[in-house]
Amino acid sequence: MVSTISPVVYRHSSWKRNSWLFTATVYTLGSIVGGGLVGLFLGWSGSYLSTFSGPYRSLFPLFIGLFALAYALHELRLVSLPYPQRQQQVPAHWRYQFHPYLTAGLFGFFLGTGFVTFIPTATYYILAVAAVFYGSPAVGALVFMIYGAARALPLWLASRQISLLR
Repeated sequence: MVSTISPVVYRHSSWKRNSWLFTATVYTLGSIVGGGLVGLFLGWSGSYLSTFSGPYRSLFPLFIGLFALAYALHELRLVSLPYPQRQQQVPAHWRYQFHPYLTAGLFGFFLGTGFVTFIPTATYYILAVAAVFYGSPAVGALVFMIYGAARALPLWLASRQISLLR
């Protein structure tokens, strides 16, 4: 994604620089919206699980802590846990098929959702389980909107490095 909308592509004019900023913003907003919708769905689905209400609600932090510890061991390759994900990112042909702004928005949206693309760390699963167990669509949406923004952050950091190298 960085190579698709990096400042290198848009250099040598102020219009092109503004175009890159708009494209990167569209990508970031797409990522936030995609993440927010997933969080909304997870929180909503968790609100219908009555198992985690009442006396079991106090076990929520313990369960999430154990889940986080288990996936930390998975990250260290000491245990093997399920890691459902698609082994690809977004389709590369979108760059040629759609307008750059639409492409950036679609890239951001699908990367922000998480489950339909490659997931780099197990933290995503901990957030997903927490959103389900918390059972609040609003909290789930907020947490995953932050995740979507964090997933877009490397674009901004990499583009800064590319700009400094010019």
